[in-house]
Amino acid sequence: MRKELNLMLQRTTQQLPAIEMILQASKGIPRTINLLCDAALVYGFGYEFETIDAPVIEQVIKDKGGMGLNVETGNKKARSLLTLPIIIPV
Repeated sequence: MRKELNLMLQRTTQQLPAIEMILQASKGIPRTINLLCDAALVYGFGYEFETIDAPVIEQVIKDKGGMGLNVETGNKKARSLLTLPIIIPV
């Protein structure tokens, strides 16, 4: 049990940079966090990664930057599509 706990703690510590990148890119918005994490899991599955680490998250953020994610792009900030009002026809 102790060995498994130490392994889990070690993996969590290794994932901290990835977690920080997600929080910084998402600005704490739950929906954006979900989008980033979902994309990271898809990348991980597609490339058969054992863990999702900082390089994977970095690639996800780079790829999602043009699709409405609030990330710095040079001197401009990309406008988030998530902040636009959603119009639902009745």
